[in-house]
Amino acid sequence: MTKYQDLPDSDLVEQYKLDVDPEIVGELFKRYKHIVLGIALRYLNDRSMAEDTLMEVFEELIKSLKKADVRYFKAWIGTVTRNYLHRKYRTTTRTTFQSLDDITINNSNSFMESSQDETLIIEKREVEEKESALLSAIEDLKTEQAECVKLFFLEQCSYTEVCQKTGYSFKNVKSFIQNGKRNLKNKLEAK
Repeated sequence: MTKYQDLPDSDLVEQYKLDVDPEIVGELFKRYKHIVLGIALRYLNDRSMAEDTLMEVFEELIKSLKKADVRYFKAWIGTVTRNYLHRKYRTTTRTTFQSLDDITINNSNSFMESSQDETLIIEKREVEEKESALLSAIEDLKTEQAECVKLFFLEQCSYTEVCQKTGYSFKNVKSFIQNGKRNLKNKLEAK
C-alpha cells in the first residue's frame, strides 16, 4: 500500500511534476503496466521483447512526465507506448534493411518478414486513427456525457467515483454514460 494509491491519475501526474517522487511512477506502473505490455505484445508478438519494452517505456516516462501535458493518463501512456515502438521499429528497420539490395531472391524469408512488418505498420496506423476518432467523438458529446464517459472509460472510475468527481446523481451518471456510449457509437459509425 502506498500513500498515492487512492489518488486519481490526474493528481498523481500533477504531484509528480511538483516533487518528482519515483513512488508516483511506481503507482502508475502498477495501474497501467498491463496496458503497455498488451500494446507491446500486440506489436511485437514476443513476450520477452514486450516485457523489455514495458520497462523501457516507464524509464522514458520518468523523464517525459515532468514536461508533458497529460489530461488522461491511460490514453497518454498508450500513445507514448505506440510512439516508442514506432521509433524503435524505424531504427531497427533502418539498420536491418539499408537498401533493397539486402532483400535477395536467396533470402525470401527476409522479404516475407518485410511484408508482414508493412502490414503491422498499416494496422498500427489504423488503430491510431480509430483512437483519434474516438477522442474527437468524445469531445463532440454534450458536456455532461463527455465528462462522465472520460472518467468511466478513460480513467476507469466506477459509477460511484464518477458521482463523487462530478457531483451528478448516480441515476444521472448512469444515464450520461449510457447515452454517451450510444452517441459515440452513432458518431463513429457515421464517420
